[in-house]
Amino acid sequence: MWDRLSLVGPTFPCGTDFPVGRSAAEIDQETDSKVGPTQFPNGLMRKMNSALKGKRVCVTGGAGFLGRCVCDRLRRADVADVFVPRSAEYDLTNSCAAVAMLEAARPDVLIHLAAEVGGIGANRRNPGRFFFANLSMGLNVIEAARRRGIEKLVLVGTVCAYPK
Repeated sequence: MWDRLSLVGPTFPCGTDFPVGRSAAEIDQETDSKVGPTQFPNGLMRKMNSALKGKRVCVTGGAGFLGRCVCDRLRRADVADVFVPRSAEYDLTNSCAAVAMLEAARPDVLIHLAAEVGGIGANRRNPGRFFFANLSMGLNVIEAARRRGIEKLVLVGTVCAYPK
């Protein structure tokens, strides 16, 4: 999808006018230096692939809804290894488990997507439980990554938004 996205229409979110029918790759080459790569999906993907090539990446929550897509994209980006810790083996609400996970994975890059989830009903019935568990995981992962000197840490936050 990202490899050949066409931008059709008079404007793009940054407000720059683009001729109809030009590919994102063409536009990206021309404009990356002017407004930055994050405005253009193809440029961002090329830079991501280049930055991650040969890296060991750990993706917490890599078996989840978003995580599976992220891991698939990482594998296509020519990374050296994608490590997906499972909650049964690493309870990230425990700081020692977060340290053990990083010792096992030895990542250059850590993407934290893991969360305790249960759907809207469960979140409404037990908001404190989910908030505390997810906050604990985040803090433990951040601190373990800091102490280990992880090159890059990406944190993703979300809310339970289905069905509305």
